[in-house]
Amino acid sequence: MIYINYIAYFVSHTILLWLLNNTPVQGVTIIHEKVTAQDFVHLGIEQIQLHDYSEAFEAFDHAIQLNPNFANAYRSRCWLSVQTNHFDQALKDCDKAISLNNNDIESYLNLGISYYRVKNFDTAIAVYNQLIQRHPQESRAYYNRALILMETQDYLTAISDYNQALSVSQKLEDAELAEIYTDRGIAYLFTQKPSKAMSDFSQAITLNPMNPRAYYNRGCTCHHQGNFDNAMHDFNTVLSLDPFYAQAYLSRGKLYQQQALYAKALTDFNQAAQRFLRQDNQEAYLQTLALIQALQQWLVSGDITVLT
Repeated sequence: MIYINYIAYFVSHTILLWLLNNTPVQGVTIIHEKVTAQDFVHLGIEQIQLHDYSEAFEAFDHAIQLNPNFANAYRSRCWLSVQTNHFDQALKDCDKAISLNNNDIESYLNLGISYYRVKNFDTAIAVYNQLIQRHPQESRAYYNRALILMETQDYLTAISDYNQALSVSQKLEDAELAEIYTDRGIAYLFTQKPSKAMSDFSQAITLNPMNPRAYYNRGCTCHHQGNFDNAMHDFNTVLSLDPFYAQAYLSRGKLYQQQALYAKALTDFNQAAQRFLRQDNQEAYLQTLALIQALQQWLVSGDITVLT
């Protein structure tokens, strides 16, 4: 059966590519009636996995043409639109998907993310309120709503949502749980509870030792508490996991500067500036350049010996 299923899949996949590209396929007899909207959705998902987003959009478009009332096709195209920053299309598709199936969890999640990404926070929260009313055990809804509440600086309510997300998190993987702990730790920092933040960051690292964000935030907390050795250890770990983590270079540079290791500080500031520039983060890039210039001018004016 495995080989039969594989061959059937291959032929169906080839037919769908033929339909998308209008390229004849030798040796394949095409029966258009047997190609369904769901087939095109499966193809679109496969193309996403191959990072061929234009083919994925085409596949979802064909699915909708075949069945204009197929909620899954709109939901899938919405998700792809969110990932490619086409938010107007995402909002239309999610609305359509929900109108066709008002109990679909993924459509609500995507719709909330779309409103969040266009900074319509009130509407995004309203979407997640609806989802939680329908599915009170959906941890992702609480987590996403908490992230939006963080944007509105309602940190205490965000913590409550993070707590709820963790309490109904039976289906989440350790890496997903680590993200919740990391973000709750950040919320604790904003509410002046550094010991709880440290506990959450450490728990996130236990759940996912490859999580640079948890190490970075724990390092920042250690730095603010004057625990320079542990802060340095965490910043070094971040950069070993992700050499392109610009903020970690910046924070480690500031730590070096406090320790009068000015050459190392300048090296890290320059690394941070380069990475901010590659990320097209102009604000952070210019701020880091100003930091470099200020340190250089201070060293020159004070005739300071630069230690490596």
